[in-house]
Amino acid sequence: MAKRTSNTKAGSLIQGREEFKGSNMEGVKGAPSSHGWLSGTQFSKQLEDVANTTDYHVKSYNTPIAVHHEGGWTYPDVSHSPSTGRHQSIVRQAIGVKSERDKKMEARAEKRKAKREAAASQQEQGLWNS
Repeated sequence: MAKRTSNTKAGSLIQGREEFKGSNMEGVKGAPSSHGWLSGTQFSKQLEDVANTTDYHVKSYNTPIAVHHEGGWTYPDVSHSPSTGRHQSIVRQAIGVKSERDKKMEARAEKRKAKREAAASQQEQGLWNS
């Protein structure tokens, strides 16, 4: 029997690969029976390749957004609707991965930090040289 939970509290259930039912998001034992709107995509092909070893999957609006198999986790790194995007974010946090968007945002933040540090250093040098 799947545990009822809020989507925001589903992370620990996803980590433990426990069955749950949230609001339009669900964790289910076994391989997905359908690929939803992702049918015919590269992700759908990946799901077929690991179907025999899939032990758990998470779906959003009946479309799989992550599957766990003997090789680890497989998930599509594509944009979805805002609500499915939030579901994907919950899954990524639970399984400890970052999307390409997350990586780009971190790289931008690092650049801004380096720029601020360089400006502060130049300002400090200017004060000493006065």
